[in-house]
Amino acid sequence: MQVVVHNTLSGDRRVEVLDGDEILIGRPDPPASNPDIALPGRMVSRRHALLRQQEDGWTIEHLGFNETLLGGLTLETDRIYKLSPGDELRIGQYALSLRETEEAETESALRAREAEFIRFEVAIHDELLDR
Repeated sequence: MQVVVHNTLSGDRRVEVLDGDEILIGRPDPPASNPDIALPGRMVSRRHALLRQQEDGWTIEHLGFNETLLGGLTLETDRIYKLSPGDELRIGQYALSLRETEEAETESALRAREAEFIRFEVAIHDELLDR
Protein backbone atom coordinates (compact mmCIF):
# COMPACT_ATOMS: atom_id res chain seq x y z
CA MET A 1 0.00 0.00 0.00
CA GLN A 2 1.13 3.55 -0.67
CA VAL A 3 0.03 6.91 0.67
CA VAL A 4 0.01 10.01 -1.51
CA VAL A 5 0.63 12.93 0.85
CA HIS A 6 -0.70 16.25 -0.46
CA ASN A 7 0.02 19.51 1.39
CA THR A 8 -3.11 21.46 0.46
CA LEU A 9 -1.48 24.80 1.37
CA SER A 10 1.74 24.50 -0.64
CA GLY A 11 0.53 22.07 -3.30
CA ASP A 12 3.49 19.75 -2.64
CA ARG A 13 2.91 16.02 -3.15
CA ARG A 14 4.94 12.97 -2.25
CA VAL A 15 4.41 9.23 -2.13
CA GLU A 16 5.13 7.21 1.00
CA VAL A 17 5.39 3.42 0.78
CA LEU A 18 3.90 1.66 3.79
CA ASP A 19 6.84 -0.55 4.72
CA GLY A 20 6.30 -2.42 7.96
CA ASP A 21 3.38 -3.53 10.10
CA GLU A 22 3.02 -0.24 12.02
CA ILE A 23 3.38 3.24 10.53
CA LEU A 24 3.30 6.28 12.82
CA ILE A 25 1.93 9.51 11.34
CA GLY A 26 2.83 12.68 13.19
CA ARG A 27 4.59 15.99 13.46
CA PRO A 28 8.38 15.72 13.46
CA ASP A 29 9.79 17.07 16.70
CA PRO A 30 13.25 15.59 17.30
CA PRO A 31 14.22 14.06 19.58
CA ALA A 32 10.73 13.58 21.04
CA SER A 33 9.08 12.30 17.87
CA ASN A 34 10.37 10.69 14.70
CA PRO A 35 7.26 9.55 12.79
CA ASP A 36 7.36 7.25 9.76
CA ILE A 37 5.18 9.72 7.85
CA ALA A 38 6.18 13.22 8.96
CA LEU A 39 3.63 16.02 8.56
CA PRO A 40 5.04 19.35 9.71
CA GLY A 41 2.24 21.60 10.89
CA ARG A 42 0.63 23.06 13.98
CA MET A 43 -2.58 21.06 13.53
CA VAL A 44 -0.68 17.75 13.51
CA SER A 45 0.08 16.00 16.81
CA ARG A 46 3.51 14.45 17.43
CA ARG A 47 1.84 11.04 17.59
CA HIS A 48 -1.22 11.73 15.49
CA ALA A 49 -2.29 8.36 14.08
CA LEU A 50 -1.07 4.80 13.78
CA LEU A 51 -1.54 2.68 10.66
CA ARG A 52 -1.40 -1.09 11.22
CA GLN A 53 -1.25 -3.88 8.71
CA GLN A 54 -3.63 -6.69 9.61
CA GLU A 55 -4.25 -9.99 7.82
CA ASP A 56 -7.22 -8.48 5.99
CA GLY A 57 -5.72 -5.04 5.23
CA TRP A 58 -4.76 -1.77 6.89
CA THR A 59 -6.35 -0.02 9.87
CA ILE A 60 -5.92 3.40 11.46
CA GLU A 61 -6.06 4.42 15.10
CA HIS A 62 -6.37 8.14 15.91
CA LEU A 63 -3.95 8.95 18.74
CA GLY A 64 -3.67 12.72 18.81
CA PHE A 65 -5.57 15.67 20.17
CA ASN A 66 -5.97 17.32 16.75
CA GLU A 67 -8.65 16.11 14.35
CA THR A 68 -8.31 13.31 11.81
CA LEU A 69 -10.95 12.80 9.12
CA LEU A 70 -11.53 9.60 7.17
CA GLY A 71 -13.73 10.31 4.17
CA GLY A 72 -15.28 13.26 6.02
CA LEU A 73 -15.87 11.28 9.25
CA THR A 74 -14.11 12.57 12.37
CA LEU A 75 -12.19 9.71 13.96
CA GLU A 76 -12.56 9.06 17.67
CA THR A 77 -9.44 8.61 19.80
CA ASP A 78 -8.32 5.05 20.58
CA ARG A 79 -10.77 3.43 18.17
CA ILE A 80 -9.67 1.24 15.23
CA TYR A 81 -10.98 1.99 11.72
CA LYS A 82 -10.53 -0.22 8.64
CA LEU A 83 -8.90 1.38 5.60
CA SER A 84 -9.38 0.61 1.91
CA PRO A 85 -7.52 1.73 -1.21
CA GLY A 86 -8.99 5.03 -2.35
CA ASP A 87 -9.75 6.23 1.19
CA GLU A 88 -8.72 9.80 1.96
CA LEU A 89 -7.47 10.98 5.35
CA ARG A 90 -7.37 14.66 6.32
CA ILE A 91 -4.86 15.68 8.98
CA GLY A 92 -4.40 19.42 9.38
CA GLN A 93 -3.40 20.87 6.01
CA TYR A 94 -2.69 17.41 4.56
CA ALA A 95 -4.80 15.11 2.42
CA LEU A 96 -3.52 11.53 2.42
CA SER A 97 -4.84 9.16 -0.26
CA LEU A 98 -4.37 5.41 0.05
CA ARG A 99 -3.63 3.32 -3.03
CA GLU A 100 -2.48 -0.18 -3.85
CA THR A 101 1.15 -0.57 -4.90
CA GLU A 102 0.09 -2.23 -8.19
CA GLU A 103 -2.04 0.83 -8.98
CA ALA A 104 1.01 3.05 -8.59
CA GLU A 105 3.09 0.71 -10.75
CA THR A 106 0.39 0.83 -13.44
CA GLU A 107 0.45 4.64 -13.29
CA SER A 108 4.22 4.59 -13.68
CA ALA A 109 4.01 2.25 -16.67
CA LEU A 110 1.39 4.50 -18.26
CA ARG A 111 3.62 7.55 -17.82
CA ALA A 112 6.52 5.64 -19.40
CA ARG A 113 4.36 4.72 -22.43
CA GLU A 114 3.19 8.33 -22.77
CA ALA A 115 6.82 9.52 -22.73
CA GLU A 116 7.73 6.93 -25.37
CA PHE A 117 4.81 8.08 -27.54
CA ILE A 118 5.89 11.72 -27.23
CA ARG A 119 9.47 10.80 -28.24
CA PHE A 120 8.05 8.93 -31.25
CA GLU A 121 5.89 11.93 -32.20
CA VAL A 122 8.87 14.30 -31.93
CA ALA A 123 11.00 11.98 -34.10
CA ILE A 124 8.30 11.89 -36.80
CA HIS A 125 7.92 15.66 -36.59
CA ASP A 126 11.69 16.17 -36.94
CA GLU A 127 11.83 13.77 -39.90
CA LEU A 128 9.00 15.60 -41.67
CA LEU A 129 10.71 18.94 -41.11
CA ASP A 130 13.92 17.59 -42.65
CA ARG A 131 12.11 16.73 -45.94
